[in-house]
Amino acid sequence: MTSRKAPAGFTLMELLVAVIIISALLAFVLPRFGSIRENTYVATMKNSIAKAITSQEFYMNENDQYASSFAQLSAATGYVPDNDVTLTVATTPNPKYGYCIKANHAKTETACAVEFGLSGPGGVEFDGKIYCDADGTVDQITTLTACR
Repeated sequence: MTSRKAPAGFTLMELLVAVIIISALLAFVLPRFGSIRENTYVATMKNSIAKAITSQEFYMNENDQYASSFAQLSAATGYVPDNDVTLTVATTPNPKYGYCIKANHAKTETACAVEFGLSGPGGVEFDGKIYCDADGTVDQITTLTACR
């Protein structure tokens, strides 16, 4: 009596089931990587703003007013933002009172901004917190038009 040996390897149906299971798992995992990447961009923008705040305060100590543009701030302090981050710096009408800094990242629509100081003599005090807005406008978080 001769016995038949089962052929070695997987059947087409077993391979198809394995591919379907792996595809389903990837469908759950891949969207999470997108949010991780977005969080990294936001953290980079916040870090750039935090360093720019330090540079602004240094500039204020040296010049008795805040730098009214990023070019002015960079030239005086040597500050350069992180890769792919663009900063906008603006002051209140009187540069002795306050400023705003807005950050945009080349790889995301999200924008972050901070306002610091006072809007003017006896004016509204800005809280100095860094806020981020997913649509990139930061209209809701900045009162200084130059940072919008």
